[in-house]
Amino acid sequence: MSGTPRHLGLGPRAILLALLAPLLLSVAACGSDSATRRYVDRKLHFSFRYPSSWTPPPHGGTFTTTPANTYILHFVKPPGFRVVVHAPIPLLNKVPNGKVISRTATCPFVCTFFRIHVSGLPAVFVRQTNGSRIVEEDADINSRLYGWELNFPNYPNMSKAEIAQFAKLLKTFRIPKFA
Repeated sequence: MSGTPRHLGLGPRAILLALLAPLLLSVAACGSDSATRRYVDRKLHFSFRYPSSWTPPPHGGTFTTTPANTYILHFVKPPGFRVVVHAPIPLLNKVPNGKVISRTATCPFVCTFFRIHVSGLPAVFVRQTNGSRIVEEDADINSRLYGWELNFPNYPNMSKAEIAQFAKLLKTFRIPKFA
């Protein structure tokens, strides 16, 4: 009997814990954010979590003066995802929930608008569809000083995984208090 757990002075609880430890650790890892990373912008100090398979630009975003003073952060992968910071959008909070527009200069397909909150602020979520396919999702937020646009186009259609990734990103998007 030498070498048995009982012989080594381990009680039933210690044996049970030793047997369950690998299972408990694997369950805890499933619920963690190990598959995401946090992006913190060094220039405007906003942040969000993104999937680890995405690639942010190595040097952050860029300021432009055309068409107006704008800051654009283009992700390398996925190539269409970007954050645009500009002047607040007038009347953004007046867009009715569920409003649908189609085939206009600003919405070449069908756009449906939804009222949501991002970073504790009222926002408008826009889903563009082409038939039954989702081709782009955007969120527009006004803070005190800026308008924030999170844009994720993926024509010809967004996968369910991309839709879920963008939804998680919106939940983690944080605008600095000074903005």
